[in-house]
Amino acid sequence: MLVSFEGIDGAGKTTLVRIVEQLLSADGFSTVVVAQPGDSSAGREIKESFLSGTRLEPLMEFGLLLIDRSIMDIERVRPALAKGSIVLADRYWHSHVYQALAGLDLSHMIRVNRVAFPAPVLTFWIDTPVEVALRRAESRSETANTLIGSSIKALYGSLFDQGEMYRLDGLRSASELANIVVDEIGRCIP
Repeated sequence: MLVSFEGIDGAGKTTLVRIVEQLLSADGFSTVVVAQPGDSSAGREIKESFLSGTRLEPLMEFGLLLIDRSIMDIERVRPALAKGSIVLADRYWHSHVYQALAGLDLSHMIRVNRVAFPAPVLTFWIDTPVEVALRRAESRSETANTLIGSSIKALYGSLFDQGEMYRLDGLRSASELANIVVDEIGRCIP
């Protein structure tokens, strides 16, 4: 089972994934955690552009994300799914909202992903107020701003409205959210 976690920078995705992984492992489930961008050369190039504040051209960034996701899929996701593990993805398809903000068609990017990669059984959007997320991101020396954060949050909201994901209140504690996520995952396990 593939489960993805989305949200603006500083929303709490990585923290939530870590706690969910611990809870599932404690319950005896085999888990694999993946993140995007990953550790491929394409993923490193994307990370460097994010951290430097110099974004790549949107189409190039989308292409590099597809390359990075392909490597992650072949090396980690598909083998884990074949073994019956629960794969927890810290960002996945829906993170293309960042390229959509730069003018690419989000629905087209998601369609490309649906054809090429395994679909998440569950996608959780951690809906965190932009001001809170910005404080968290700034504490990690990440480049972020209110306008981009608000625009990205609005795009995630539209995906939620389309039934693409579950909304989690990002002001609740990470442990509360983790329990909600584990309960939802449990409902999907036969």
